[in-house]
Amino acid sequence: ALLAGCGIGGPTYPKFGEASYRIEGNAAASDDYYLRGMTHVRLGSKDKAVADFRSALKMAPDHQGAKDELKKLGVTP
Repeated sequence: ALLAGCGIGGPTYPKFGEASYRIEGNAAASDDYYLRGMTHVRLGSKDKAVADFRSALKMAPDHQGAKDELKKLGVTP
């Protein structure tokens, strides 16, 4: 799976660690925020997911994945 392997509770999410590393190092791309947001969704951290999806949209206003996930969460971009 896209997010499998980072070792946070039960299932693991490898891309989560990579995305967080790039974000914290200021070398992030919109997809890094999107991937981390997806992991937060799976972990039940809605507020963190929303923040990451919105960050993805700030970097790439046409990021359809981030728009779709925000809609699923019932919030506006």
